[in-house]
This record gives sequence, C-alpha cells and structure tokens, in this order.
Amino acid sequence: MNRMLKLVAYAVGSIMALGALLAALNSMHYAVAARTVEIATLRAIGFASSAVAVAVLTEALLLALSGAVVGVAIAYAAFNGAVISTLGGALWDSQLVYALNITPSLVVIAILLACVVGLVGGTIPAIRVARSNVADALHET
Repeated sequence: MNRMLKLVAYAVGSIMALGALLAALNSMHYAVAARTVEIATLRAIGFASSAVAVAVLTEALLLALSGAVVGVAIAYAAFNGAVISTLGGALWDSQLVYALNITPSLVVIAILLACVVGLVGGTIPAIRVARSNVADALHET
C-alpha cells in the first residue's frame, strides 16, 4: 500500500510540476512581451544579448524563489505536525495513519525544485529575447 501511495504522490507531483513549468513559461513570456521596447532599447545602447537573457533568467529565478518561500511557509503552517488518518472511514478494512512533518531536507528539495522549474520556464523567453531583432522591436512603438 505504501508503494502505491508513493506512486500516486509522484504522479500527482509530476503533473503539478508540469503545470508550474507552463505557468512560469507563460509568466516570463508575457513579461518579455510587455517589455519588448525596453529590452530593445537596452540592446540598442550596447547591452549584449547574453546580458539581457541573463536578466530574464534572473527574474525568473527570483520569482520562483519567492514563490517557493511563500509555498514552504504555507505548507509549514498548514501541515507540519498534522496527522492524517483513515481510521473509522476506511474502505476494505485498511487503516492508514500518516504524520506529516516538514523537515529541513524537504524544504531544500522544494526550493531547489521550484528554482529549477523557474529557470527552465524562463529559458525559452530568455532565448527569444537574445535572438530578437532590435530594429524590429523598436519599430513596433
């Protein structure tokens, strides 16, 4: 039963990570699209395309890091020390009791995973910014 629960947890976690990746990609794509003129102006006055791409990736990383910190704080407040039990309402006479503990290693893994998702989600918009044509972007105004 414990193996099945882990399998379901990994499946749900993977689907949620994919959703978070798409949300990060969408957010960074919109942030880049909204600031096309500003980014093109930076490129026109001499910023390298790699510097602008690093700025986009840094923004994605900071957004992911702040979201991870808020998420860890909410999870700690809501679930640390909680006990989940199926006693009294179990199907097929199975009785499961789980004590939820937010450990420091779990916090580190959550923050690292959020940062990886943020960086991967920011990579495509960063590449798009690095490859964009400055003249075309400035012409759109």
